[in-house]
Amino acid sequence: VQLAACSTIVSGADYDEAFSLATAFLAAGARTAYGSMWTVPDRYTSRLMFMVHHYRRVEGCTPAVALHRARRWSRDPHRVPPDGMPPALAASWRSALPSDDPVAWAGCLHVGA
Repeated sequence: VQLAACSTIVSGADYDEAFSLATAFLAAGARTAYGSMWTVPDRYTSRLMFMVHHYRRVEGCTPAVALHRARRWSRDPHRVPPDGMPPALAASWRSALPSDDPVAWAGCLHVGA
């Protein structure tokens, strides 16, 4: 499950980090979930989630490795959009935050198997 909306891996009013939208999906039977720790602009999240899916689908990476590689790709100042990236994302890939700005890539986490 890819929850690209803001703060989907953060608990709401309760103190326990185990209560979040992402963990609700795990409790309902999902094997893995990705969620965000904070508000991340859509254009960055869209690219990161595409790359996670790319590494899972094309390269057969595990969920955690796919996220790790997507984060590395996001931080690479010489990144190149892969084949199959939708035209709107491919056309705007250079407009990301500077590669050392964690807002663009660090908010997304993986939970589950």
